[in-house]
Amino acid sequence: LTVILDGENAWEWYRYDMDGKQFLHALYRKLTALHTSGRVITTTTIEYIRGNPRRGVPAHPVESQRAMNSVWPGSWINANFDTWIGEHEENRAWEYLLRARKDLEKSGIPRPDPRAPAPRKKTKAWYGYQAWEEMYAAEGSDWFWWYGDDQEAPGGDKPFDIAYRIHLENMYAFARQAGSTIRSPGFPAIITDAPGGSSGQGVMAQSSQEKQRVVFTCDVRGMAVPHAIYIAGNLPAIGSWNPNTVNMRDDGKEGDAVAGDGIWSIAVEVPVGTAIEYKYTNSGIPGQWTPGEEFPVRHRTLLIGDVTPGPRIVTDTFGQ
Repeated sequence: LTVILDGENAWEWYRYDMDGKQFLHALYRKLTALHTSGRVITTTTIEYIRGNPRRGVPAHPVESQRAMNSVWPGSWINANFDTWIGEHEENRAWEYLLRARKDLEKSGIPRPDPRAPAPRKKTKAWYGYQAWEEMYAAEGSDWFWWYGDDQEAPGGDKPFDIAYRIHLENMYAFARQAGSTIRSPGFPAIITDAPGGSSGQGVMAQSSQEKQRVVFTCDVRGMAVPHAIYIAGNLPAIGSWNPNTVNMRDDGKEGDAVAGDGIWSIAVEVPVGTAIEYKYTNSGIPGQWTPGEEFPVRHRTLLIGDVTPGPRIVTDTFGQ
C-alpha cells in the first residue's frame, strides 16, 4: 500500500500548527508504535524491492512483480501533466534542467549519501554537496507550474523564473569550487516581455481578440447567504483563483435576471478560445475557500469556442 502525503495544504489550512508539524509528528509517532508491534511495516520502494533482513522486510524482485500497462497521471489538477510541460516556456525550462543535470553527473562530483551528515563547511566535499543541493532545488516541480500561460502568480511569474535559473547557476558555481571544470552554458531569461515570452495576459493564452459575453448563474435557493455568492476561477475577471473577492449579484442588475430569487449572477466578457475554470464560494473571507463547494480536486470547466448572438448563459447549482 503506497501512501503519499502532499504537504502543500498545510500552508493554507493549519491555522494554529505551522506547516502541520504537530500532525506530522503525531502521524510518525503512531507509525512507529505500529511498526514496533509489527502491525504496520513502513518501507521505502527500494527497500521493498531489494528486501532488508535486518528490518524483517522480504525482497520483492522487480521480475516477480505484475507488469503495469499504464500509470494514471495522478495529478490533482486536470488529471494530466499539462500544467508542468508542453508549453514553450515549460519545455525550455526542462531543457535547461536536463543540460544542468547531465553536466553535474559528468562533473565527477559524487552524489551525496542522504543518510550521511553534511561535510564540513568550506571544504571541497561541502561545495560538492551544495552543488547537488542546488540541483535538487531546481528539480522541484513547482518551478514548471509557473511557466507558460496556464498558471499565473498574483505578483507575476518573473520572480520564479529568476529564482529557478539562480539555482542552476549556483550549481555550476559550487561545482567549480568543488574542483570540477564544468562551466555554465548560460541560461537566458525564459519569461520576458519580448515576443514569445510570457506577456502576463492571464492564465490561459487567448487565440482571438473576439469576445463573448458570458453570464454565470448559481442557484442557491434554500441556502443561507450571509453576504454574497462569489465566483473564483482562472481569469482576472473572475478573481484569478482568489476566492471570495469577485461577488455575484441577486439584485436584478448587471446580468442578474430577477432580484432576490436565490439565483446569483455575474456577467463577464471572455475572449473566444478561452477555457474557463471556476468554482463558487459563499460569503467567506477573501483568500479562503470556505464555505465553498466541496470538490477540492475538481472544478467546473467551460470552453468558449465561438461567438453566440446573445450572451451565453451558464446555469449551475451550488455544490453540484
